Amino acid sequence: MAKVISHENPDERDALPQDAAWRDTRRPITGVARLAQRMRLLLNDDGQTALGCTVCDASEAGFRVALTRGQAVPEALAVDDEIVLEHSDKSRLAVRVRWVRAPEIGLEVLGALRQRRR
Repeated sequence: MAKVISHENPDERDALPQDAAWRDTRRPITGVARLAQRMRLLLNDDGQTALGCTVCDASEAGFRVALTRGQAVPEALAVDDEIVLEHSDKSRLAVRVRWVRAPEIGLEVLGALRQRRR
């Protein structure tokens, strides 16, 4: 199981690998655009285990998402897990967990998935 790094401890937060080039390419999502970026993390294939989240910033390679208030990062979620990020319009992306810093999660985009039928 991967270690979950707390955002409350600055020593742990600063220990995360930070690539300056990556930091320069990410785009913060704020205001009305942030409201439009409400999504769910689907932790299993049947979609029964889902976590509400909001996209905080995005780059071509991935996303930084924050879990909805009151939700905890499940112990079963670990770095390198492959999960699904689902938008409110039901479009889906396959993503890989790159880091976990509760309540935020870094995700690498693996590719688009077929849209779910309603």
